[in-house]
Amino acid sequence: MSRCLRRAPAAVFDYAPAQGHLALRRLIAQRYAQVGVPVSPEEIVITAGAMEAINLALRVTTSPGDVVLVETPTYHGILQTVAALHLKVLEIPNLPGRGIDVARLDHLLEQNAVRAAVLVPNFNNPLGSLTSDADKQTLVSSCARHGVIIIEDDIYGELAWSGQRPSLLRRWDTRGIVISCGSFSKMLAPGLRLGWLAGSLWTDALVRAKFFSTMGGTSLTQLAMSDYLQRHDLERHLRRLRRTLADNGQRLLEAIARYWPVDTRVCEPQGGMSLWAQLTESGDSRTLFKAALAKGIRISPGVLFSSRGDYVDYVRLSCGLVWDVRLDRAMKELGTLVARLGGSKVKAP
Repeated sequence: MSRCLRRAPAAVFDYAPAQGHLALRRLIAQRYAQVGVPVSPEEIVITAGAMEAINLALRVTTSPGDVVLVETPTYHGILQTVAALHLKVLEIPNLPGRGIDVARLDHLLEQNAVRAAVLVPNFNNPLGSLTSDADKQTLVSSCARHGVIIIEDDIYGELAWSGQRPSLLRRWDTRGIVISCGSFSKMLAPGLRLGWLAGSLWTDALVRAKFFSTMGGTSLTQLAMSDYLQRHDLERHLRRLRRTLADNGQRLLEAIARYWPVDTRVCEPQGGMSLWAQLTESGDSRTLFKAALAKGIRISPGVLFSSRGDYVDYVRLSCGLVWDVRLDRAMKELGTLVARLGGSKVKAP
């Protein structure tokens, strides 16, 4: 940012184009090409993070009252966006360790007039599960056959704990039904508020929607990101980030095994930044949330991740903080609260 301010102070304080600066769009297109998905820079629209990208995609492709397919569980921000646009939710299970349940997909699409699907096939939040390439191909084929537009949220695609970047749904799209959304928030810094859409057939409509919404993004962050991508090795940074997240996740798993009741069940993620844990049989994550917050510990109760208020006995933990003594202490305190609220015995230290 300092370099951009020194070199072009007039440019960084000027309006950004509604579609975003071309230099950044070209660099994002290059990253798509590296994973075998050719995308033109003219198809990319820069947004204020992935949530604005999803919001714009839904506004352009749907009308109030339309049915939108989402996973269950799924990120509560997606559910809030769908509700705010007065759309109806149809849920398809996301299975621990397997991803989107494509075996149920054709039946759901035959029984319901679905307009669009907002899906997170790569490391769903909160499960962290990965949908296989075979299932992704089946999913795209089914949606194309039923005329369903896919809005692909790939915000965690670069965060595979194995280090192997998974494929995008767009890889199997031959009819232009997939709009891919991404962001630098989880890769670099959430405060940048810098995401994008690969708009497919809807690019022109998405650019208009972006202009009517905010006119354009912030020039400084876009130009600084372009400078960073040109000068620095993003892949080297991502390798370090993936190792850190995998280590954080493993430490959380070990802390649960050490401090939480023995009947706690945990879905072991394959990537992303979340850990999904099921409490004891009588556990209520809403009660746990309040008790934990009173002690300065933040968790997400499972009911947030369903449009129907399911997953009362689940919590989502974040793998995004570097492990330290403070976090270990918080996990021990949480284990005590889980045991107390669920009537289980606390494990010996």
